[in-house]
Amino acid sequence: MNEQLQAAFDKKFKDTWFFEDVPLNHATPATTGRTITEADILNFAGISGEWAPIHMDLEYCKAHGHDSVLAQHMLIYTFTPSINPSDPMMAKMNNSILATKGTKNWKFLKMPAVGDTVYTTSEIVAKDDNKPERGVIIIQMSMIDQNGDVLQTGEYHLVVAKKIFFEKQFEAAAAKARKIIEGIAKDIEVGDVFTGRVVRIMNFGAFVELAPGKDGMIHISK
Repeated sequence: MNEQLQAAFDKKFKDTWFFEDVPLNHATPATTGRTITEADILNFAGISGEWAPIHMDLEYCKAHGHDSVLAQHMLIYTFTPSINPSDPMMAKMNNSILATKGTKNWKFLKMPAVGDTVYTTSEIVAKDDNKPERGVIIIQMSMIDQNGDVLQTGEYHLVVAKKIFFEKQFEAAAAKARKIIEGIAKDIEVGDVFTGRVVRIMNFGAFVELAPGKDGMIHISK
């Protein structure tokens, strides 16, 4: 990349971790949490159909040693996207994550009660350098409550780009932009021969794209 393009690249990806930058065994807790409310539990029950007494019936819960109804396991699982962005480690990979391969070995250990606050902790436990321009990062993630008790835990598998992936994209975009600008600026002269794409057909002939932003007409007589 030339100096100008490199400066634009560095600005866009400032503080970004590409696959090769992600440090193995790096661990970080989330900085904010999500407090469980009765509305969360009720709304999720309406969507999922999880109306079990442990989630709905306060007297049932008291009879089984709980001071309030408990949240559904899958409700807590859905909180991960809203909590993860506050994780400094995930924030550094936001621009380089290409896709998620989902979770593996996920375990549901404990249901939180109304008023409990859920946090996440994350640790990079493995890196699979399986492609020339990208690799897979394996994150061990745990959902914990305000007391540090683990509610859920398992692996997140993320496809993360290497620096070269975006460098090639930048160079290709720059080359395309240069071609468009050169086409617009080009002076078309009598005698020039073009191979173009038909962009519009009329009763009297066809219009052909000679260069980006410039069309020429081929009369029906030709």
